[in-house]
Amino acid sequence: MRRLRASALLVTVGLALGLTACSTGPSNSVQVTYEIDGAERTLTFSPDQITCTDDRVHGLAISNDPQGRFSIDIGGQRRGSVGAGGDDGLVLFEGTDLQLSASGNVLTVGESEGEVAVVADWKPGDDANVEPEDADRYPATISGSIECDAPVAVPTAQPEATSDPTVTGVSVRFTGDGISHTATFEPSDVSCDSRVTATGVQPHPGTLALDSSGRLQVSVVDDTGTTQFVATGVSATPESDGSYWLQNITGDVSYWEGETSGTLSPEDAVEASGTLSALIICP
Repeated sequence: MRRLRASALLVTVGLALGLTACSTGPSNSVQVTYEIDGAERTLTFSPDQITCTDDRVHGLAISNDPQGRFSIDIGGQRRGSVGAGGDDGLVLFEGTDLQLSASGNVLTVGESEGEVAVVADWKPGDDANVEPEDADRYPATISGSIECDAPVAVPTAQPEATSDPTVTGVSVRFTGDGISHTATFEPSDVSCDSRVTATGVQPHPGTLALDSSGRLQVSVVDDTGTTQFVATGVSATPESDGSYWLQNITGDVSYWEGETSGTLSPEDAVEASGTLSALIICP
């Protein structure tokens, strides 16, 4: 198991554990879920002191258990961190590219991936300034909602630069059965009425559909074959400007190599896990 390298990350948890609350806020919670030796664990962090700015939402849990702090970068890399010490030990979550949305005063964190650094044998009352070699890292997810005192806005995330100039709108990437492939298309006809739909023909014919239940379906036909992508639990909440920025969505891929028309038999498909990124601008 890889060890945490930045001791400062764990030290900052201790800064919150010794403070005295100076204000209280509305009820909020953030959940961090991870597994250790096959056993799922969920840390529910409920801050009682919250500060919201144009760039960041952060706060402390002083009276609530577990004690600690959280910070979410609304812009930039959408970085989020939660550090808390309680009966489950000393836990620090870190992640980037969080799925963020805002409605009125509430900032919502859709289920997003990251890592936790855990000192499992730490107990309340122990020194929070632990050494980095005392912590183990595990994959984790974060979700929840935070209520601010005033309306909060999440800027539209911009897609990262890519060395492939054809990857501009919708991109599905996967590796399976010895095949590594990226299927792309650029939306030219978009509707965001009852559900989000997009079609395009450049550089390859493709379709995308996202309904209110969070089911996402994508199909792309290119020179190598047909790629179909399906994911569930996807946030159907638009960005503050009405667009949809779907980033690193994990789902199931079916790929028919060399088949670009006609009936596609499920038995002939390569099945794999893949990721989707898409920027959909509503009219």
